[in-house]
Amino acid sequence: FKADLDVATVTTAKVDKYSTVRIENNFYSVPELLVGEKVTVKNYLKDIEVFYNHKKVCQHNKKDGKSEYIIDIMHYLRTFNVKPGALKNSAALVNNPDLKTIFDKYYSTQTKLFITLLYQHKDKSKEELNKILLNNHSYVERSKVIEDNILIASNSQIDLYTNLLKGIRQHGKY
Repeated sequence: FKADLDVATVTTAKVDKYSTVRIENNFYSVPELLVGEKVTVKNYLKDIEVFYNHKKVCQHNKKDGKSEYIIDIMHYLRTFNVKPGALKNSAALVNNPDLKTIFDKYYSTQTKLFITLLYQHKDKSKEELNKILLNNHSYVERSKVIEDNILIASNSQIDLYTNLLKGIRQHGKY
């Protein structure tokens, strides 16, 4: 029998109102449902793991520096669902340059759709999520073009029928 050894410092931390815990002068996000709760933190050389009730709730790569925020956007989806306008300039989005670029380029007018897609695919890797968001954007764009074409065709038919009715009325055949 060989015991697994963890080379980590284990501490407890209280989750602040911003849903972060302070570890070695930096702040790491945790799921927002844990605000006000005490969590156990395993502080390794290159990363940290956060546990609540003996269950791992998140993991972050450690950041060098002081007073820096390491934010996972997935930890704030509940808030963004209630307040979608808060997403655009949030630290959660700004701290993820790839997601920010995709949001700004394709979803800035479809914030709720963006949040819904994040929630639906929250267990995917960052690479998979970015691909899904880009593919979904293409689908949404194609759907929008089809919708616009249907609308144009419908408006053309309405104009045609309106003109026909006007012509019939003008010639006294109505």
